[in-house]
Amino acid sequence: WGQIIYHDLLVDMVLKEVPGDFAEFGIGSGGTSLFFARLAKKHGRKFLAVDSFEGLPPPDVGKDNPYFLEGDYRARGGEDNYARFLRYKEAFDVEDSMWTVKGFFKDVDIPEGFRSFAFVHLD
Repeated sequence: WGQIIYHDLLVDMVLKEVPGDFAEFGIGSGGTSLFFARLAKKHGRKFLAVDSFEGLPPPDVGKDNPYFLEGDYRARGGEDNYARFLRYKEAFDVEDSMWTVKGFFKDVDIPEGFRSFAFVHLD
């Protein structure tokens, strides 16, 4: 249901009214990012995907949800999540509109070419 809601929000409101590109910080396995990237491409926008691909960093006790622990979402068995995602996205025709940056949110520099964002999904 989430993608239906996001689609309608973006197509019916954001894309009509707000200039800029799309981004997702915290892409997990990447399914939602690929949805956003394809939608951005269809409407002549770019998409930025940011993730550590190493699991969650140590929590900040003063502000983070105690449910999540350091290392949650880390790849199992030594698999390289970043390389896996780069291979996975090749099947979705977004190579010319999707930028993938590996890093923790606080450490990431936004790539040149992204001047403003119309929509950012924080996950």
